[in-house]
Amino acid sequence: SLAHPLLPASQVIDHGSHLGYATPDHAWLSNNTLWDRYYFSGLRTDTGIQKFLNTSKLPLLPREIAHLPKGTTASTATQHLQSDQGWTATAAYQLQKGSFNVNSTSIEAWISLLSSLRKKSIPLWNPTTQINTKTTSENPAFPRIYDSPIGSIPDPATASAQERWSGHRELNENEIEALAIAIVDEVRKEGPFLSLSEFINRNPRGNAAETGYAGVIERAIRTAGINIKSNNQDARLIGNPEAEKFAYPNPVAAIGDTEEASSSFLSQADVLSAIGSSLTVRSDTFRIRAHGESRDANGNILAKATCEAIVQRIPDYIDPQNPANTDPAMTSLKQVNEIFGRRFKIIAFRWIRPEDI
Repeated sequence: SLAHPLLPASQVIDHGSHLGYATPDHAWLSNNTLWDRYYFSGLRTDTGIQKFLNTSKLPLLPREIAHLPKGTTASTATQHLQSDQGWTATAAYQLQKGSFNVNSTSIEAWISLLSSLRKKSIPLWNPTTQINTKTTSENPAFPRIYDSPIGSIPDPATASAQERWSGHRELNENEIEALAIAIVDEVRKEGPFLSLSEFINRNPRGNAAETGYAGVIERAIRTAGINIKSNNQDARLIGNPEAEKFAYPNPVAAIGDTEEASSSFLSQADVLSAIGSSLTVRSDTFRIRAHGESRDANGNILAKATCEAIVQRIPDYIDPQNPANTDPAMTSLKQVNEIFGRRFKIIAFRWIRPEDI
């Protein structure tokens, strides 16, 4: 993983002598581990593996599609994944439709991603009657918990205590646009990100008041004013003087409304729960165009042509003697794989007319 390769441990673990013991940043370390050190394949049972490799969708990750490396059949892949070490190779047999690069600076792209959560079916559960029902979100929805007692919080400013803690936030078009603009501003300010941990975590090396107190999406939520109406009259606010009394290494992070844990406040975690499975820090599909001309001895153009290819990087190495799940940090790669890495596959090609350029 490329997550903070040069980050000293001292910047996320405080060995402060004034406390007499080390105080690690549990949130930072947890994010770094879960987003950059684990791969969640969605493959849970032998039957599920067999169905998936035979073009069936995964219940929890419907955008995952099966990939069979060169020379592999569904039968041999099933045997591999069902073996004792099969869990180490799941990514070699999966591709994902519609991944989103968090380094994108397209406001329209972020609006599209966030708006994709509109008209979603959300399960509800009534604890009194113990009856399960469903509700459909009108606007993009970001439920903190599923099977909650109520649906959307109609207005955070006037919501009851029950609604504030048991409902979920939905964002209108103006709020989605404001959030997308704020996210792009943060990406331009701090990106490009080499890992999801860098994007999601606060920046321990950054200014505490700017990038050191929260991740990109959390800062964008605050900049966009998404939670302005969420403040409650009875809330207890923590100011800087009180936060400094606890001797936190980063007291700025403790400042705020104690009710920010309620569902009436949209959080970075709410957004990531909804879109996290589609996020990546790089693109694997590229559009490449090439143009060529033929000229005579006098430099006059005799013919010209333009073509376009859509190429996709797949898990396989160029030389299949190294399986796709080979860890280059643990095993020496074949020379061609050392030089060129993963294989690129042409998935579309066309000649382009001059008027289409």
